Amino acid sequence: MNEELINKLNEAIETGEILSVIYHGGSQPGSVRQLSPIKVTSREVRAREVSSNAVKTFLVAKMELTDSISTAKQYDPNAIKGNVEPASIEEAFQNQVEKLKGIGWHVELEKDAISLHKYFKNGKVRKGADVGITKYDDNPSRPFYVYGPSLASARTFGKLSSAIELFNEESKTHAPNNKT
Repeated sequence: MNEELINKLNEAIETGEILSVIYHGGSQPGSVRQLSPIKVTSREVRAREVSSNAVKTFLVAKMELTDSISTAKQYDPNAIKGNVEPASIEEAFQNQVEKLKGIGWHVELEKDAISLHKYFKNGKVRKGADVGITKYDDNPSRPFYVYGPSLASARTFGKLSSAIELFNEESKTHAPNNKT
């Protein structure tokens, strides 16, 4: 089947035909996608996905040709992907404070910031934060700043969920109670 599919994809490049394929990967596995192939190898296809007008890479092994009577659902480029973005840093972390404290951090949580601090030997909290996320409105396209010991300088993110991933990694790696 792969050989037949690759031949059909190469033909579509030459003729400009738009192919309907069921793609068993990506954000909506099993959905029908309308593709305009650009480049084909034995492993993958670069193609313009018609409904989103985006050029993407698709794995040949996850594709199957479909006909016009397919009952598979159509790909929706506007579908919400995964989790809904948290409204604030405080909302994102309010249920994680005890867990962070459990691995040895002092946690300071506000609406637009979270910072993790280590303790001195005498039990007092260090003033300077070791790990944190802060939202700054001076950069609307990338307002979330993440800082931590592994980072040479603060990293910026446009989406809070992306900033949270790096923050979580830093908070676990450098946790005071981390014995690894």
